Amino acid sequence: MPSRVLSFFGGVVRWRSARAKLTRPREWPVFVPNHPTYRRWWAVTVVASVVSGFVVPNEIAFSTDVGFAPYDDAGAVVQYILEAIFAVDMAVQFNLAFYRGNHLVMERKEIAKKYGRGMFWVDLLALFPIDVVVLAAAGVLKQQTALASYLALIRLLRMLRLYRLSQMVLRLQYNHKVPLMLVTLFRNFLYVMLFCNFSAAGFYFIARRQGFTSDTWVQQGPVPFDSMNLAQRYIASIYWAMSTFQTIGFGDYFPTNTAEQVWVALFMFLGILLMAYVQTSFLLLVKTDNEAMKLRESSRNVKRFWSIHQLDSQLKITMMDHLRLRFNAEEVSDENVLGSFPGLLRLQVLRRLYLPCLERTSLLQGVSKRFLDLVVANSSVEFYLPGMDVIEPGSTVGHLYILVAGVVELHAEPKTTLGSSLKSMESASIGANHLLCEPGDLIGDIQFILGGKVTSRAHTLTVCKVLILPREKYRKIAELQPASARKILSNLLDKLASVRSDADASMKNGVSVEGRADSTLQDVKRLKGLIESNLASYTQNETTALRFAAARGDAATVRMVIKEGIDVNIPNDEGRTALMLAAVEGDQRVVSLLLDTPGIDVNQQDSFGRTALREAVENKHTDIAEQLLRVGASLGFIEDESAKRLCIAVSQRDHKLLAVLLLAGAPAAAQDFLGRSALHIAAMQGDVAATALLLRHGANPDLGDKWGRTAFDEAITSGATRVHQLLEGKADLNEVS
Repeated sequence: MPSRVLSFFGGVVRWRSARAKLTRPREWPVFVPNHPTYRRWWAVTVVASVVSGFVVPNEIAFSTDVGFAPYDDAGAVVQYILEAIFAVDMAVQFNLAFYRGNHLVMERKEIAKKYGRGMFWVDLLALFPIDVVVLAAAGVLKQQTALASYLALIRLLRMLRLYRLSQMVLRLQYNHKVPLMLVTLFRNFLYVMLFCNFSAAGFYFIARRQGFTSDTWVQQGPVPFDSMNLAQRYIASIYWAMSTFQTIGFGDYFPTNTAEQVWVALFMFLGILLMAYVQTSFLLLVKTDNEAMKLRESSRNVKRFWSIHQLDSQLKITMMDHLRLRFNAEEVSDENVLGSFPGLLRLQVLRRLYLPCLERTSLLQGVSKRFLDLVVANSSVEFYLPGMDVIEPGSTVGHLYILVAGVVELHAEPKTTLGSSLKSMESASIGANHLLCEPGDLIGDIQFILGGKVTSRAHTLTVCKVLILPREKYRKIAELQPASARKILSNLLDKLASVRSDADASMKNGVSVEGRADSTLQDVKRLKGLIESNLASYTQNETTALRFAAARGDAATVRMVIKEGIDVNIPNDEGRTALMLAAVEGDQRVVSLLLDTPGIDVNQQDSFGRTALREAVENKHTDIAEQLLRVGASLGFIEDESAKRLCIAVSQRDHKLLAVLLLAGAPAAAQDFLGRSALHIAAMQGDVAATALLLRHGANPDLGDKWGRTAFDEAITSGATRVHQLLEGKADLNEVS
C-alpha cells in the first residue's frame, strides 16, 4: 500500500500508511524545512543558541562552582531548558528533510547520512557535557582549584551552537517584511554584544584566578570591588569591555598585570577587526546585499499585486514561496551559468545533466541522438513547490513536461480515464485512478503530441525540477528530425497496444475502478486512429520534401531525409518517385544517394509508364543512364517508342546516347510507323560509327521500310561507300570506333 502524503503550502510531511500503523510501531514524521511548525521550532533554537552565547562564558567566569553548576537556582532552570532544547533539536535534525540541489530528500537514511556527515558532530560537542567528564576524570569535579577552573573552559564548546545565528541572519536578509538596514543593525549589535560579553567574562576570569588582589584590574575602579554584588561585578566587567572596544578606555579600569595586558591586547586586536567588519557592512550595504534587495523588491511587488487583486491568502503564500524558490535557483540556473559559454560546451553540460533522464523515457526510445540534443537545447527548466498543479483537468497542453527531479502525482477526475500521459493510460488499464510520476516520466505527453484537453490533474508532492519544451519548438525539431518524430508516434502506438492488452485482461478478471478499464479501451481506439493519421501525415511531408530536394539537386536534404529512414519509393500523385525526378535533373550525387538506399526500385514506373532510366535518356543525361544501367534499370519502351528514340539519337549524331539506348535494351531493328529503323537513318547520313554500333547490336540491313527501301538503298543513294561496305559485311565492325 503506498504511503499517504499530506501536502502543505510550505512543505510536505510524509506519514506511514494506515496499514503500517496497525502492524508496526508509529514512527516520527519527516519534517520539511519550509513548514511553519518547523520554522517556529528553528526560531526557538536560534534564541536558545544566542542565550547560550551569553550564559556559557559568564557561567564559567562568575559561577562559584566552576566544575558543575549546582542546578538549584534560576540559572539551573535556564541550563535545563537549553540542554533540553538542543537535545530535542538533534532528534529533529535526524528527521528533517533537506534539499539536494532542488530536490527535496525525505528518506530517513539519506537524512541521517547527511546530518551525520555535517553538523551532527558540532551539535554533539555542544550538547555532551565533556567538561563534566574531564573534571570527573581529573578528580576535581565541584572543586575550586586552579586546575578545575581551567578545565571548565572546555564548556566553551557549547558556544558552537551560535552557527544558527548566521543562518538566521541569512534568512532575515531575504525576508521582505524586515527592512534590510534593521537586519544589518541587529546582526552587528548581536555580534558586538556577544564579543564584549565574552571579553568581559575573560577579564573577570583572569582577575578571579589571581584572587582579586590589588594587582588586578578589579581593584582599580572607583567603587570598592568587595562591596559589589555579582550583578554589579558583571556590569563593571562589561563596562570595561565595551569602553575598551569603543575607545582605548577612560582610565578608571586598566590592566595591571601581564595576563590582563595580554588579554586586553588580544581583545583590542580582535575588536579592530570586528569594528572594521561592522563599518564595512554599512558602507557596502547596497552593493553586498544587492541580490537580497532584488528579492525584497519582487516580494513587495507580489504583495502589492495581491492587495490590488484581492487574492486569497493561500495563493499569496504559494506565490511568495515560489518566488523564493525561483530566486534561490536563479543564480545557478542553466541560463545564467551556461549562457556565456560556447554552444558546444553548453550542449555537453546539458547532455550530462539531462540525457540520462531522457534516455529512461519510454516514448523517446530509439530516437536519434541529435533529436535528444535538440530537445535538451530548446527546453527551459522550471521548479515547482510541493502541492502545485503542473496540469489541471480541462486545460490544453502547450508544453511537454519532462520530470527531472521530484515526485508528481497524477489523479483522474471522476468518471474519466487518466489519458494525459502514457504512464497514466497504463495505470488506468489495470483499474487504478492515481499514480506517482518519477524522474524520466512525461506529463501531458498524449495531449501534447495528439492534441485535446487534459482529463487528469498533475500536482507536485515535493519540490520538482521539470524540463519544459514548447509545442512550437517541438514542431521545428520534428521537421528537422522527422524519423525521430515518427519513432515517438510508433512507440506510442506500440505502448497503446500493450495498454489495450492490459485493459482486456482487467475486464476479464473483473479488476476495474468505476469502469476505467472499459473507458481506457475506448480511448485506446480513438488514440490509435489519431496516431496513425499523424504517422501518415509525417510520411507524406517527408516524401514530399525528398522529392522536392531530388528535383532541385539538393543532395544535403536528400541525404538527411534518407538517413531518417523514409521510404524513397513512395511516389507523388502522378506516380513519380524521387529517383525519376533526380534523373530529370541530372544530378549524379543525388542519384548516387538514392541508388545506395536499400530497397530502392529502379524500374518503378509512373502513371505514364516512364522509368528513371527513360527520364535520363530523354533528357540526355548519359552518365546518369549508364549509372542506372549498372544497377539493372530498364527503359520500359514499346517498339515504336524505341525506334523513335534510336532514330533521334542517330539523326543528332549522339553516339553516346545511342549506345546507352542499345545497352538499355532498345531493339536495334525497331521500326517506326513508316517502317524506318535507325539503320536507315545512319545509312542515309553516311554515319559509319552509328552504322557499326547498330549492326553490332543486331540491326537488320535487309529490313525494308514502307516503300521497300533498305539501308543498302539509302547508303547507295547517299554515296556512303564505307557504310555500304559495313552493310555488306566487307568491313570489320570492330575496326570502327
